[in-house]
Amino acid sequence: MYVINHEEVVEPSTAKIFKKKPYHPCLEIEDDPIEDYELLVEGLKSCVDLASVGQPRGADRISSTTKELLVKRRKLELDRNATHLAWLISNNSCKRALREDLHWCRQKKLLDAAKKDLA
Repeated sequence: MYVINHEEVVEPSTAKIFKKKPYHPCLEIEDDPIEDYELLVEGLKSCVDLASVGQPRGADRISSTTKELLVKRRKLELDRNATHLAWLISNNSCKRALREDLHWCRQKKLLDAAKKDLA
């Protein structure tokens, strides 16, 4: 608090900000601790539900031929006798195959979504 003219008391603007707490459901504190616990459990259950939803793995999006190309490229990276040109060719092949796999995966997702909408 600041004192002005020994009579008027003025609070700084930061004090006003800190007096107001932001609203968030997790920040609400109930009078009964059991209700707080129930809110916590409910929030944790919703987090578990979100985390348990399966996400597509990289292995599902990559074809077996692309995996073989990636293994071949890795072997070329580790081989000291391999030429830079061989690595560049392998790298371009991997990029092209990954691009095609990504395109295929996107088309599959769109097709699945369209089928779901029609059903």
